[in-house]
This record gives sequence, C-alpha cells and structure tokens, in this order.
Amino acid sequence: MAKKAIVIAASVCALAAAGALGLGASAHGQEKQATLPAAPSPRILVAPGVTEGASDVAALSFQANGSVREVLVDTGVLVKKGELLARLDDRLARAQLDEAVATLAATQARRDAIFAGSRASERAMAEAELAEVRATVADRNRELERSERLFAQNAVGSAEVDSFRTAAEIARARKLSAEARAKLVREGSRAEALREAAATLTAAEARRREAETLLSHTELRAPRDGIILRRKIEPGVQVTLLPPTIAFTLVDISKLRVRAEIDEQDLGLIQVGDPAWTSAPAFGERRFPGKIVQIMNEFGRKQITTGDPHARNDTRVIEALVELDGPLSLPIGLRMDTHISPQNQKP
Repeated sequence: MAKKAIVIAASVCALAAAGALGLGASAHGQEKQATLPAAPSPRILVAPGVTEGASDVAALSFQANGSVREVLVDTGVLVKKGELLARLDDRLARAQLDEAVATLAATQARRDAIFAGSRASERAMAEAELAEVRATVADRNRELERSERLFAQNAVGSAEVDSFRTAAEIARARKLSAEARAKLVREGSRAEALREAAATLTAAEARRREAETLLSHTELRAPRDGIILRRKIEPGVQVTLLPPTIAFTLVDISKLRVRAEIDEQDLGLIQVGDPAWTSAPAFGERRFPGKIVQIMNEFGRKQITTGDPHARNDTRVIEALVELDGPLSLPIGLRMDTHISPQNQKP
C-alpha cells in the first residue's frame, strides 16, 4: 500500500513537471512571437479637392452686337455640339443675305452669257443690219453724186448739195459702227471681258459668303457636348462684343475629375496611375473610385479651405487631377476628400 502511494505520488510529480515544462515552453513562444516586428501598413495620402468637368468651364458669348431675340436652353440642360442655344434679332442680316444671293444670281447669268458668246440669231441680226447700212450708204453716195452734177449745171444750190453730202457721211459712219458690231458678234467675247466677268462673279460669291457669316454670328451654338452651368441672358437684353457679354457657361461632364491639392512634401510619393477614391460629407460613407491622370508642374498656394482650424494654409501645394470612374452625377465645384494610395512607397 505504501509502495502504491509512492508510485501515485511519483506520477503526480511527473505530471506537474511536464505541465511546468509545457507552460514554460508556451510562455517562451509567446514572448518570442511578441518580439517580431509588425509589417507596416501602406500609407494613404488624404488631400482636399473639388470636382470639375472633363474640360475647363467655357464662357459662351455672341460674335456680334445686338438684341437677344430668343433663348432656347436653361440652366442644367444637357446640350450637344452644334445645338442652337440662343439667337439675336437677325432681320438685317437676313436682308443682307437675300440681297447678296440675288446679286450673285444676276452676276452668274451675265457671266454665262459672256462665256457662251453670241447666238446664231444675234449673228444673223448683226449681218442684216450691216447689209442694210451698206445699202443706205450706196443710196446716199448716188444722191450726192447726182446733186453735185445738178450743182455743176446750176440746177440746184450749194445748200442742197451740202445736205446730201452730210447724209452720205452719216451713212458711212453708221456703216463703220455696224461693221464693228458684226465683227464682235462673229468673234465672240474678248479675253478681257471674260476675265472681268469671272472676277465679278468671284466678288459676288464672296459677298454672299460674308452675308452668311454675319447671319451665323446672330446665332449662339454649343461648341461641344456638355451641361449648361448657368444661363445669364434673357430675351430683349442687349449684348456686346467689347466687353463680351457672357450668355452661358458650359462644362463637359462626360468624365468628372477632382482637382486635389497635394502638399509639397508628398510630391515624391505620388505618380500618374496611382489609384484613389474620393468622398464627401454630403454622400456619407459612399466612395467614388478613380486614379491620378495628371500632375501639374507648378507649385502654388492652397486655394481650397477645409474648415479645419488646425490646418496650415501657408504650405505650398501642387495640383493633381483624379479622374473618377464611370458616369457620375455630381455637382461641379463640390468639395471632396481625396484618398490616394501611392504605388512607389518603400516597404
């Protein structure tokens, strides 16, 4: 019995020793694991920014002075490139265009007639006129010869002879004129007349194009797709070129960007292509993913105020453009926090 108690006691001691060894080994392992260095978490840069369109805001104005006749779009309307936005009073411009078109048509007809030359009927008429004049000249010459013979016989006076002589001279002058006209009809238009007709037609076409341009200046069309940020004119308002009257502001929202201000000390961490996401208090926990598409080349002062009383405003910043993924409906100029995950961080 005593021997059995001793065996039991020995077994208990052995178990206690083994437990002590296990506890010691476990504690030693925990102590060793606690001394391993923790892996550093990637650094996230946070910078203030504001939303903007895929292009700068365009200020649209007319290319002519005048009174606004009608306004066809309003603030917040999506427009397409070339779409008519507003029109000035165009009555004078349209009248000038109508006059230019009519002048061009008349000039074209004259030019065509000159280039076509004389028609057969015109040539026949000229030849008939010349034959008639020649016959008249022959008659007047015979009458003059007869009067001169009678004058030599003292049958008529000198006044009557002078009258026949004058009639013969007039007939000969008409003959010269008819011969010249017939020659012109036979030969057609001269080279000088052809060049003059062509130049006159070119000038008329230029006046027509000028009138069309002046009429187009009474219309204001969208230079590209976008959204009307603000309408600034009403019908009846007088617009001017100097200074230009701004009629609308337009921005392309096919892609939205955030213009973020990066502290000078963080410039070396970021690069084009780095992933980013943005958030705004107005949208709660929602995140808008994107990436850096451009980093500017000039430092400047902070332009975006965050409202943080502890934020420094005397530091220099450089602007980075973050293009947001997908079509979004966010207002232009919305202040957002930009979170950037630099890819060239040292481990």
